[in-house]
Amino acid sequence: MDVPAAAAGLLPAFAGTDSILLTTGILGATVMTHVIYLHSGLTQNRGPVAAAAGRRRQGATSGSA
Repeated sequence: MDVPAAAAGLLPAFAGTDSILLTTGILGATVMTHVIYLHSGLTQNRGPVAAAAGRRRQGATSGSA
């Protein structure tokens, strides 16, 4: 097996400015959707809810001793 040829196949090859623009668009569309989700109201309530659940557990175990 020709290892250098196989390794060369793993590197991206850009055939001009159109392929670079397409690659940037695909990467941007993938990253941007994750950023919008993480900074949206869908995840804003996760921290306080988890902290309140922890306080409830601590209160239940400390009062029974």
